[in-house]
Amino acid sequence: MKRVLFGVLALAVLGGIMVFAEQPRRKVHVIPEPVEVKHHRWHRSFEVTHAVSLEYDASQEGTAAVADFFDRQLQLLTGLHLGHNLPNVAKGIALVIDTTLNLPDEGYLLEVSRKGVLLRANSSSGLLYAAETFLQLMPQEAPYRVQSVTIKDYPRFGWRGAMLDVSRHFFPKEDVMRFLDILALHKINRFHWHLTDNHGWRIEIKKYPLLTEVAAWRADRLGQHWKKRLPQQEGEKATYGGYYTQDDIRQIVAYADRLGITVVPEIDMPGHTVAVFSAYPEFSCEGKRLTVPVGGVAIGNSVLCAGKEETFEFVENVLDEVLDLFPSKYIHIGGDEVSKTQWKKCPACQQRMAEEKLADEEELQSYFIRRVTRYLQTKGRVAVGWDEILQGGLADGAVVMSWRGYEGGREAARQGHDVIMTPSLMCYLNFYQANPEFEPSNRSAFVTSLRTAYSFDPVPQNMSKKLVDRILGAQACVWTEYIPDSHHLEYMLLPRLGATAEAMWSAPETRSWTHFLEKQREIRSIYGRLGYNFSRSSFRVDVKVNYLSNGAKIALESEQLDPVIRYTTDGTVPTAESPLYMGPFRIKERCQVMAALFRGDTLMESPTIQWVVPQNQAYRKQVEYVTPRFTKYRSGGAMALTDGKYGDKFRVNENWQGFEEKMEVVIDLEKVRDLKQIDLGFLQMTERKMLFPERLEVSSSIDGNTYSLVKIYDHIDPDERSLAYENFPVRTGGFKARYLKISAKTEPHKLIMIDEITVD
Repeated sequence: MKRVLFGVLALAVLGGIMVFAEQPRRKVHVIPEPVEVKHHRWHRSFEVTHAVSLEYDASQEGTAAVADFFDRQLQLLTGLHLGHNLPNVAKGIALVIDTTLNLPDEGYLLEVSRKGVLLRANSSSGLLYAAETFLQLMPQEAPYRVQSVTIKDYPRFGWRGAMLDVSRHFFPKEDVMRFLDILALHKINRFHWHLTDNHGWRIEIKKYPLLTEVAAWRADRLGQHWKKRLPQQEGEKATYGGYYTQDDIRQIVAYADRLGITVVPEIDMPGHTVAVFSAYPEFSCEGKRLTVPVGGVAIGNSVLCAGKEETFEFVENVLDEVLDLFPSKYIHIGGDEVSKTQWKKCPACQQRMAEEKLADEEELQSYFIRRVTRYLQTKGRVAVGWDEILQGGLADGAVVMSWRGYEGGREAARQGHDVIMTPSLMCYLNFYQANPEFEPSNRSAFVTSLRTAYSFDPVPQNMSKKLVDRILGAQACVWTEYIPDSHHLEYMLLPRLGATAEAMWSAPETRSWTHFLEKQREIRSIYGRLGYNFSRSSFRVDVKVNYLSNGAKIALESEQLDPVIRYTTDGTVPTAESPLYMGPFRIKERCQVMAALFRGDTLMESPTIQWVVPQNQAYRKQVEYVTPRFTKYRSGGAMALTDGKYGDKFRVNENWQGFEEKMEVVIDLEKVRDLKQIDLGFLQMTERKMLFPERLEVSSSIDGNTYSLVKIYDHIDPDERSLAYENFPVRTGGFKARYLKISAKTEPHKLIMIDEITVD
């Protein structure tokens, strides 16, 4: 720079390293956590006002774009607008690209004193990350004083990604750019764009115009549950959908580039191609024209025909236009969940297998992926695929994205392939993030809480350094069956994306769950000031109930630090005057516990509700299993249904008892008792073939031989949610019994999951 402010020069002494005496290290609230932070004895801070100038040399490529982004974000956060390269200004924020800095790629130095701020990096992306860090250091309200500090920072991994599925629901160009802003805030540098799938083709391909005229549209079922949508009817027009023109894509790619983000397109193949066959059925095995699915489970058997040369001509023509739009070195080709049913019946595919001496359809998939991978290599690009591309063998140079846990990544590394880790249970941000009773409907039965997302480490345990070196990085993924718009998308992303971002950027030794929680207040303030819709699910209170011989013990838990929990036992919403939770407490009467987290007098989130029945006459009573338990899942033993411990409503733990198709159990209450109510808890996890019973019967007996029917639940519909808990109460005017028989049945080859049985 020809002109540098005096205050900034003061920071640049001794190569830009501040020489003020240091205080003991204090934590700053920056996400993701920086590598090194130094606070200085010079307590006076730098105040950002309208009089501060943004200083940069416009001849340095990328600095002007960083300055514009910085100024735009600053205005959104504070209302301040800074001039650029203003003359005769005493204080400034200098943006400098310095290629002599001895820092890893995307690293930066941020130095703050009362006289000025110096942001230095060896690349424009590093400079942008320095700006993002500085913005996080600013207080929430004026005066905007930033403490005197030096931060040296660089990422742990080069691939820090986030995937957005725009096939299930189309997101307009402006929403995609807003998504990119969110990624930049979290120092994420790869946007994996899932552009094609069964439910819609979203990219303009000029050689195949029907892909956008036909395959980008489906019958409108917006507002209806994804899994219960009726297919497109004969004569019904397809009006829901959309696509990105090639000009749209160029604009998005350019915008991402200014934010230091590389856009990695995904054209899913050879499966997930129903939309293709709505426009060009000749590339399928059957040659049958299909309609674009409106929701639910798409036609799984539909797959590109691997036996026709025309198929590969189509794929290569599509990829040629994709490569012209996306400069990314990496191109994602899908390769997941490929059904081989059509290939087994297709004469052309069978002939291909014979000609290529392929042993089975797994090797035919390998042939397909290898052929596409090598085509990309001739264009100077690298193919990326989901971990199923390992099936049958993989071409040299392909990258594996491991989503079904870590093992696909391990195996790929063992075979000499680079790996991107995105194990679904930790990295799929479309999963529930808290108790499903309080969350929007979801495609999955799994819960990925904020803490679970934070526990993710891209490097699995017990992996040799040689294999670890194959890990390029990791990414978060968002599938959008149940996410129809940007508002909902942001709710699912935030704040969990910050947890994943820290796992990808920060070294393990710098990470701390408690410190991450401390930083949540500041990052949530930034989300709010930027207008993002973030989830508050992390503020929910968990109610844990354990029965005792003469009552029940209630424990209230929160993943927040030092939570202030207030509760009631009369079914009223807690207030600032409600009892303060000090530890587990006992109750002796039936009640409804409501518990919530507070900050001062402010209720942080709507309360959690739990019915408690302490006068449980079935507690620790013997259970006879007339039908055997399903042994695949863990079981707490014969007493699990009456041990006073509720099964986890988020997942299958040892308290649940499973039965295949039907169940019948008998409980001996040891003596004839007066009974008023029986409560039966059932779990539904459709992805694991667990459903609520279609029919439920409760009968009672005095002698254990003759039973009388007490209650029937008939024609029970499955819950719309994939994951749900339901209590089935049996209320009566009172009766006497010693034995209780509970019988239930569900669909063939499905499971019934039950716990806990309580009797009042």
